[in-house]
Amino acid sequence: MENDFLQEMGLMALATRLKRLSDKMTHSGRQMYKELEMDIEPNWFVIFKILKKYPQISVVEIAKKIHFSHPSVVSMVKKMMAAGYIISRSSPHDMRKQLLELTPKAHQKLPAFESLWEAGVIAVSETLKNTNFLEELTSLEQAFEKVSFKKRTLNSLYQKQISLATFQEEYAQDFARLNYEWLEKYFEIEPHDSEMLDHPKTYIIDKGGEIIVAIDATKIIGTVALIKIDDKIVELAKMAVTEGYKGKRIGIRLMEKAIACAQEMGFKTMMLESNRALTPALTLYRKFGFQEVALNPNTPYKRADIKMELEILTS
Repeated sequence: MENDFLQEMGLMALATRLKRLSDKMTHSGRQMYKELEMDIEPNWFVIFKILKKYPQISVVEIAKKIHFSHPSVVSMVKKMMAAGYIISRSSPHDMRKQLLELTPKAHQKLPAFESLWEAGVIAVSETLKNTNFLEELTSLEQAFEKVSFKKRTLNSLYQKQISLATFQEEYAQDFARLNYEWLEKYFEIEPHDSEMLDHPKTYIIDKGGEIIVAIDATKIIGTVALIKIDDKIVELAKMAVTEGYKGKRIGIRLMEKAIACAQEMGFKTMMLESNRALTPALTLYRKFGFQEVALNPNTPYKRADIKMELEILTS
């Protein structure tokens, strides 16, 4: 037997192999129905079963219960209506809402269909004995429901492409450039900004803080600073991601690294000052557990109109 190239591809071909398996089972089922002179399609069983359990239900409700797209359910329902198995009636409570129900023809033929489906369950069960296929399939579905395939793949791609590093003198110019970019775009440069950005080693590193940068190959594309306030409190500041890299989880990775770094340095509380106009940034901070606290009246930044804090968990 010739080698199966899809099997050779491993996980890369997972979705394709599942589709191939589905297609083969559907084709075989269609042949079986034809041989038994049953005028139904292999994927209709789920609609029959759900309408037996819920005698009157809308297309929208079916789609929600089986986690199918609305168009997919509409397509199946239209074919089943054409075959005389489903009718649609207006809801007595809302004339705009259409409820589906099984026809007398469906109820008449359902016992024969269900006998065949039960036999199918036995056949599949015997085929899958000594395996945990259904448990693994459920785990896979739940995992992708929680975090989509798209997001997981892009996370892996960006994790591979973009690395994080702590401060070196060679990063100073890029640290300043990235922060001047966003400050000039949204606000004005204040004296305290210039001190930090033009002399990061003196005002941040030498005073017990840290600077983290995100690097794409050799290009610095993101930064964040940890500024020591005292032995217990550190300020999160100067977070910037250059244009063209938004949506690639750079901010999330910088935040994760900053919190881990602050924890290693022994700080107990992380604080920040920001502006309410920076909605994406505030959303990110809240995602990591920052809570709004009273604004410092002596803040060195004119633009600051919100202060947030995060209690750093010790390992």
